[in-house]
Amino acid sequence: MHENERVQRSIRNMNEQMERLQLDMAAQRREMATNQQAIMDQINALARGLGNRLDEGGNVQGNHGQPIGVNEDDFDEGFEEYDNAAYGGVGRGLGRGARRYQNLGRGRGHFGGEFGGYGNYDDVDRNLGSIKLSIPTFLGKTDPEAYLEWEKRVDLIFDCHNFSEEKKVKLVVTQFSDYAIVWWDQLVVSRRRNMEEPIGSWIALKTIMRRRFVPRHYHRELHQRLQSLRQGTRSVEDFYKEMEMLMTRADLDEDREATMARFIGGLNKEIADRVELQHYVELEELVHLAIKVEKQLKPRGTARFEYKGTSSGRPH
Repeated sequence: MHENERVQRSIRNMNEQMERLQLDMAAQRREMATNQQAIMDQINALARGLGNRLDEGGNVQGNHGQPIGVNEDDFDEGFEEYDNAAYGGVGRGLGRGARRYQNLGRGRGHFGGEFGGYGNYDDVDRNLGSIKLSIPTFLGKTDPEAYLEWEKRVDLIFDCHNFSEEKKVKLVVTQFSDYAIVWWDQLVVSRRRNMEEPIGSWIALKTIMRRRFVPRHYHRELHQRLQSLRQGTRSVEDFYKEMEMLMTRADLDEDREATMARFIGGLNKEIADRVELQHYVELEELVHLAIKVEKQLKPRGTARFEYKGTSSGRPH
């Protein structure tokens, strides 16, 4: 008798637990359905906003015109997984496709700003790798200024791309032409003959190229030109640009006071005398003052000074 009562109590307890479990699962399903509806509302609003951003090929365009691939199958895939998660009683959240659209446009910023709930984005495209830049041709002329300008341009291009060092070397040498390609072939053959390792980095290649195309006396001559530089018939602006370029090429790192003294010392006397009476703190202020004084001294109707500095548009 007592044994039957214990069994009946156990059955009643199990039934109560099943009823509670069913109630909990029903509540979970209702909550999941509510969440799904909210997400669908956001997706619908998102789709309406995308209507005006479709290009002729049916791709979504970001703020900067880049196509963002939209695949309708992703919606089906994502919400099929979402349905399985919601109504199977397992809270796995958004599916792969839904997450893909949650991340759609990351870095372009138009979804987060226009349709809330998709994260905090800005309107800046920081993907430098998408910039299409080509390595300038190098002809191998014996012109150190042309070589250094070419080298700087290549450095700036590589700053925009995360290329391996080996790839940098290959990209550079494909743009050798005229004497440069002859020089490169000889260099490769010579290194193989001497059992030397191939040039494996852009830094190593620059070192070898500087040794060949920038004479040792070049920097000494730059310093000499800088020491004897005077304004003469140049405008103040052209004189300052020439001085600045020479200092950069000579890799001259001097105190700002020394640079200001160098600039004043090279100005024409009538301009320098007036500038020295003015108050200035920074080099830029000094240059602007000198330009202002130059305009005051220039007779009306006189043409502006014209001077072509050493910066080259010559072929490399």
